Amino acid sequence: MRSWERVAGQSRREQARRGTAVKSSSSLAMPVTGQHTGTLSAGPHGAGGKEQPSNCARGASYPLSPHRKGLILDYGNQRRVSPSSERALHGIQCKMQLFPSLGQPQLADTEWDLLLHTSPWTTPAPAPWCSPGPEGCLAAATERDNWAFLYAQRLALKQELPLHVCFCLVPKFLGATIRHYRFMLRGLQEVAEECAELNIPFHLLLGYAKDVLPTFVVEHGVGGLVTDFSPLRLPRQWVEDVKERLPEDVPFAQVDAHNIVPCWVASPKQEYSARTIRGKIHAQLPEFLTEFPPVVPHPHLPSCPAEPIAWEACYSSLQVDHTVKEVEWATPGTAAGMAVLKSFIAERLKSFSTHRNDPNKAALSNLSPWLHFGQVSTQRAILEVQKQRRNYKDSVDAFVEEAVVRRELAENFCYYNENYDSVQGAYDWAQTTLKLHAKDKRPYLYSLQELEQGTTHDPLWNAAQLQMVQEGKMHGFLRMYWAKKILEWTRSPEEALQFAIYLNDRYELDGRDPNGYVGCLWSICGIHDQGWAERPIFGKIRYMNYAGCKRKFDVDQFERRYTPTHSQ
Repeated sequence: MRSWERVAGQSRREQARRGTAVKSSSSLAMPVTGQHTGTLSAGPHGAGGKEQPSNCARGASYPLSPHRKGLILDYGNQRRVSPSSERALHGIQCKMQLFPSLGQPQLADTEWDLLLHTSPWTTPAPAPWCSPGPEGCLAAATERDNWAFLYAQRLALKQELPLHVCFCLVPKFLGATIRHYRFMLRGLQEVAEECAELNIPFHLLLGYAKDVLPTFVVEHGVGGLVTDFSPLRLPRQWVEDVKERLPEDVPFAQVDAHNIVPCWVASPKQEYSARTIRGKIHAQLPEFLTEFPPVVPHPHLPSCPAEPIAWEACYSSLQVDHTVKEVEWATPGTAAGMAVLKSFIAERLKSFSTHRNDPNKAALSNLSPWLHFGQVSTQRAILEVQKQRRNYKDSVDAFVEEAVVRRELAENFCYYNENYDSVQGAYDWAQTTLKLHAKDKRPYLYSLQELEQGTTHDPLWNAAQLQMVQEGKMHGFLRMYWAKKILEWTRSPEEALQFAIYLNDRYELDGRDPNGYVGCLWSICGIHDQGWAERPIFGKIRYMNYAGCKRKFDVDQFERRYTPTHSQ
């Protein structure tokens, strides 16, 4: 198998002989959609989420529209350029869905051994595809450790085209605050700088993808679009909206660069629990958990360089709450995120297996903000952590369980269950037991404002809430206790879930994430869990209480760290 360096350096005639493919990157966790000139990538799949891509074509390449000039990569995550790698490329492991306008793959690219999973709703293109025009490709993905971006550049190189990166910045998104937008935008500034060093224009488009992306494609003569994947409802709708507005002769594809094992490949259905998906994930990790090839300086320059970005004007375009301030401990960007990963491996990994459920111990990775925004790749984190298996086998295994199995289980749930954020998404037994106990007398009833301010009777719950408000992060063990108490102290399961999701998404840096939705539904609705001994209010939902927490860790120590006087 050829190395990346050898493939990227093949002859111009060989590049011209082959078609150009379209690739997409991982899920859009924020109110944005992005693009890369040269290969066009757009947001996540919007075809209902319940159908399973069935066809598998190895090494497919896709000729672009003959009347267009480039390929766009739609920018979903924000990873920077990866360092050079001399390892042989064993396959890019792209995971692709093809929309109806794209048709079936025609040319083989066996040198890369690409794994392209086409969806069952794919139909033949209305006319044969031809070679692309001179202006390149538009892509939406991140550069560092991102299969979407890597594939987009591969396509642009093979067709001798420019590659553009675009990012569609929407003014608001599912309750995101300035805390989230600043973290995202500061990471994007780092991406823009890295793109400039690679001769890849970075375009920041203000507005919804359906309004600005098709216009950009037409005005710049872009010949193909690649997008990222997200299982969430709104990003999937963005993809549908863009698909409907693109010219029919512009190929449009989507790649799951967000998960290590692509969501629709890991399982063809909603999995019941970690037990049912664990074996499927581990069976496919040898194929998908591979080292990344590097992104290389792009040799084909566009005729339309990117305009300078007025970053402050971007902030003024936002329609978000500015009262939730930035946090001090988490510096945005890939460089900072990789530093956190390095410190985790050097200082905290050794105690992860034994102390990860103790909020007073420094044992967690603290990577969730960077993973959520795509500034650090989960695959990169796993690759680096696994190097310590000889030293800390139990901790490495525990980290893989949480960062791969549990994370991809959450993606699976949101992908296959359209009610991933409501009680209607729970299992039948859970809905039944919650309904039977919905009218049970509550020992306390709190308003959303009282919960938000952390003024309940429970000092541990208040401390957990204030940690989230102040730091944009709550310890994972306390997230379970926190959500279960909201069920106990509100008028109904529906209100409890509504409050929990609202507070999580408002304050957590990793809000609006499949992990967050599943965490709330696990705690309140028993998702991925089993029925337990029946009790008031909870029914058969797993119960947690203050006394149980006291047996596990020093709650007094944690409570002293977070008091109302220090909250925002």
